[in-house]
Amino acid sequence: TRCVLAQGMTIDTGVLVGEMDELLRRGKLLPDQLLLSDRAHLILPIHILVDQLREGGERAIGTTKRGVGPTYEDKAARRGVRAGLLRDEKLLREAVKRTYEAWAPVVERLGGQMPSAADAVAALLAHAVRIVPLITETSRIVHEAMTRQDNVLFEGAQGTLLDIDHGTYPYVTSSSAVAGGACTGAGIGPSRIDRVIGIAKAYVTRVGGGPFPTELTDDNGERLRTIGGEFGSVTGRPRRTGWLDLPALRYAARLSGFDGIALTKLDVLSTFDEIGVCTGYETPRDGLTNEFPIDELERARPHLNFFKGWNSSLDGVKSRAELPEAARAYVDFIEREVDVPIVLIGTGAAREATLEAGSLWGPRNSIPAVPA
Repeated sequence: TRCVLAQGMTIDTGVLVGEMDELLRRGKLLPDQLLLSDRAHLILPIHILVDQLREGGERAIGTTKRGVGPTYEDKAARRGVRAGLLRDEKLLREAVKRTYEAWAPVVERLGGQMPSAADAVAALLAHAVRIVPLITETSRIVHEAMTRQDNVLFEGAQGTLLDIDHGTYPYVTSSSAVAGGACTGAGIGPSRIDRVIGIAKAYVTRVGGGPFPTELTDDNGERLRTIGGEFGSVTGRPRRTGWLDLPALRYAARLSGFDGIALTKLDVLSTFDEIGVCTGYETPRDGLTNEFPIDELERARPHLNFFKGWNSSLDGVKSRAELPEAARAYVDFIEREVDVPIVLIGTGAAREATLEAGSLWGPRNSIPAVPA
């Protein structure tokens, strides 16, 4: 098994080396197991500084403050520092110097103090000893694996509503988070994707700013956060929580072409007497709609249906048929409303607490609509 960090990624070399050391300590990283694209863009200290300065101002959008956005800005401006430059100290110094010069007026305007470009280069060169042996043209590696008919899993980050094109702009990330982004991010053609599995919680969470119509700011929201352990994996910030939004899930399924859904954290809802589900919206422009009003979310009012809770643990449940009747009704309703099979169901925090609820690799089966 090999892990490929492809060209669509942004990489903090210090974080990467730290994670490699942790995996080595655990005995989980072997030679040639990790590969890095020579075209992945590097996150520099200047990017982190700019990100933090911006998030400290009035126009903060809730980023992780790890420099990802400014790195993608450099990529789009064609002045980014790519991983392949770690092989050539002279070219690396020139690229870093160019990047720091471009950001200097921004840092000054935001009231920050410019870090040293020379220090950034020194850190990169120290990391390069470990990283350069990993660098290759990874799209070829992925292509060859697919040609051999090896199993290749593309893992996406973020989510549809954080997609730079399709999300709740400007409260979005800086890259394509829909399934199609796997093609450009990894360097393979769209015809090579065999199956798309969407991952959705049995409720909804969000980190950072942006509209969230089904957000719960009451005791129910706090219970979801506490029971579900809803804190940012990078920042540790408490996640905002709310009831499941079916129009949003249908929107994500349409944009990414879901063949199946992995419904996670169903167990988190096990102690609720009633469970809300958003089934549609009332908007000033379109009235009542079942579509996700992506450009009217600030003024949209969600329509909620409530399901009876099951008030019993899902521990030990081995199949979809063994779910409590109310839990099964909730899952069945989601499946019919979204018209995508639910193929996996998460029933607990343990890795093995996952039910295969449908055919993970077979052809997509259309789910009949909810009867009128």
